[in-house]
Amino acid sequence: MSLPLKLATVVFVRRGNETLLIDYTDPGSHPIHAGVYAPPGGKIDATDTSELAAAQRELREETGISGTRFIYRGTVTFLNEHRTIQGQPMKANWKVFYYDCTEFDDSSL
Repeated sequence: MSLPLKLATVVFVRRGNETLLIDYTDPGSHPIHAGVYAPPGGKIDATDTSELAAAQRELREETGISGTRFIYRGTVTFLNEHRTIQGQPMKANWKVFYYDCTEFDDSSL
């Protein structure tokens, strides 16, 4: 059985040699990233006009940061037919678009 393909983005926000990660170390904080630090990102919605638009939206939603310069770094497809998460079978394959954000406005934080 082949799983459906879903699309997502990940944004690495970089300032100098530092990279922003979100703290999900509280075990109940996130269904997928619980217990770890992870970069901003998420599913591409039907309302997103492009992968880049989804990356910009996810960055704003998860951090309050508005990115002004994004660099596309590549795409990885995760085939999950034989993988589990928290003991449960994965329900989809994922195609993930990766971006660096090197210019942004975080003045509202």
